[in-house]
Amino acid sequence: MEKSPTSREQLGILFKWKNLFKTVSTLIPGTGPMLEIQNQLEGEAIQKNLQHLESTNKEHSVRLKQIEEANPSSLNTVEDWPYVVADYSQRLVGIGVVYDGGIHSPEQNGEELIQTVAHGCFVDKNEVLTCSEALALAYKLAELRKGKAVIFHEVGWFDFDSGEIDKASGLVILKTTERYTARWQKAAEEYGLKLTIPLETKVKSTIQPWIGQDIGFIHEGEAKNVMGYPKYQFDSSAISHFRQPSDYALKVFVTGVLSGRILMAGAPVFTRQGTLVGILADTEHYESDAGRRAVIKSLLGHPKYTAFSKSTK
Repeated sequence: MEKSPTSREQLGILFKWKNLFKTVSTLIPGTGPMLEIQNQLEGEAIQKNLQHLESTNKEHSVRLKQIEEANPSSLNTVEDWPYVVADYSQRLVGIGVVYDGGIHSPEQNGEELIQTVAHGCFVDKNEVLTCSEALALAYKLAELRKGKAVIFHEVGWFDFDSGEIDKASGLVILKTTERYTARWQKAAEEYGLKLTIPLETKVKSTIQPWIGQDIGFIHEGEAKNVMGYPKYQFDSSAISHFRQPSDYALKVFVTGVLSGRILMAGAPVFTRQGTLVGILADTEHYESDAGRRAVIKSLLGHPKYTAFSKSTK
């Protein structure tokens, strides 16, 4: 609330020369027209000042709007699939084997072949999160093909060091080391492709998914005639129920019935807000189901996401 003027301040207002002139003029006959002229002049000056202020405020409003449009709010607040799918498509990797084609036939001897058998997801700098099932399959194939297990990203691959599989969650982090791109860079240029760098920023995560929560995942499925490379597709569902805790994972949840098949384990599972909730590890089918359900290992128990996990091993 504004403070009322004091008696001294009120007296000062009355004795200002313009106000004093107006007061005296009312007492002198014939000065009315002069007084009206003075009022009109002052009114015009006030009107111009108001117009100037309005114009200035309008210019500021326009400028503010331009700044806001040029700097949109963070897309991290967008609660819809397109943004988070774009984010995770840069994090998604394949896990598989590089091997010599001579194992198939003498004619392919010396030819470098690749085969992807699972997925993983960059969750931090040089860290790819996947499940034990995905890693076991890659190592088994490497043994059969007499090759080496690697992490594929678009037209290149990474060597990696594998840590121990976390028993509490059934998940494992693979530490990427050297990246091989020379051969694939040449192939990419022939087809007009650009060799990109995967997104390795730290991902948002939670160990508290809930029943009914909308979740989605990107994977290499059965979709045909897919534009671009890799040929990934996006599918979504909701959490149907949680399994009883077991020796290989503390918290596993199952989705509703999916409309298509899942060909590979290891894909990241996330919410509409882009929060990582787990890794797709398996599928299962009930007698009354029209399709299969995804089985997902949550992050609960893994030392990167759960402080008490070391005591649970």
